[in-house]
Amino acid sequence: MREIDEFIQNWGEESLDVKDIFTDLYDFLQKENKIEMGWNARPGISYSLRISHPNPPVERPFFAMLDIIDDDPEERWISMCMYADMADDPDGKGDVVPNGLNGQDALCFDVDENDEEICDYLKGVLRRMIDQVGK
Repeated sequence: MREIDEFIQNWGEESLDVKDIFTDLYDFLQKENKIEMGWNARPGISYSLRISHPNPPVERPFFAMLDIIDDDPEERWISMCMYADMADDPDGKGDVVPNGLNGQDALCFDVDENDEEICDYLKGVLRRMIDQVGK
């Protein structure tokens, strides 16, 4: 997606650890042919990658969000949230947020540093969710 690619290309020298994680997750998602992605840019607040399925099993506009929280561009961090009833978090690394996603309970993972282990874990969470939604 051109907008996202431009955003990544124009990312300054700040929060590079977060940039690496976001880019890694975005590259992972781009290889998925079962999903669609949308982009909602709100500079100074957040940049939101919304992940959806073309034929979702339930009526939801998207099933996961990968947000770059931008309230302080020098200290950006990532919050990946999905509907709690669709998520699989076997190691309990996420936090349940009541009414956190479109008024429904969410499971969210907050990341503020480049951690390959958590990045791989998040890819696994996404992989299981994509497989579940695609059934």
